[in-house]
Amino acid sequence: MGINSRLLESKMVLHGYNIKEFSKKLGVSRNTISNLLRGKYKPSYPLMLAIIQELKLTPQEAADIFFARNLASDSR
Repeated sequence: MGINSRLLESKMVLHGYNIKEFSKKLGVSRNTISNLLRGKYKPSYPLMLAIIQELKLTPQEAADIFFARNLASDSR
């Protein structure tokens, strides 16, 4: 399992966020969000919850982002 970074990034953009703005809103470093989007960091539960709430994700969207099963097509 891993993060579907493309889906997460698309949800950020739909809500008008870039990495800098999103990290500031969540109270984490820009590097944290950048590493999350590159698959180099797995979020803590509190960060995951903050992302879900800030982006107003449905349970299915959250599962699709944070518990992606096949990331072969998501690699960058």
